[in-house]
Amino acid sequence: HQRQHAIIGAADFRFHEALVSLPGNRTLLQSWRGIANHYWEIYLPRIQSLERDIDHWGRNHRLIVDALAEHRCDLASMYLQFNILNSAEQLRQLLPGDDGRSDAVEEHSINAIYPRPEGHGDATMQEEKEGCS
Repeated sequence: HQRQHAIIGAADFRFHEALVSLPGNRTLLQSWRGIANHYWEIYLPRIQSLERDIDHWGRNHRLIVDALAEHRCDLASMYLQFNILNSAEQLRQLLPGDDGRSDAVEEHSINAIYPRPEGHGDATMQEEKEGCS
């Protein structure tokens, strides 16, 4: 179980690093790495140890990748915002003094909150969409 968490954590790190690398901004990437290293080393193992199902991470990330591949910046932005806010809430629950803290960190699937739009993931739509700017 712990080995699977390590593999998923490393893949999660690479996924986010790739997203931050997209604009080609070295300062942004260096800043992100400084923050991300602490997150992935300290908080991620704690979140993973409290989770019942971390497979939804891949599903949520797949939605982001699909939206980017379809040049649907609106969807990609919405899914990214959800991912960030969901992680922030998980971290908040781990902080000392959080009165609403529970033994299980709650994480939601994007699909549970934002249903997949009709045609999202359909190859024919990829040809019809304009590129993200």
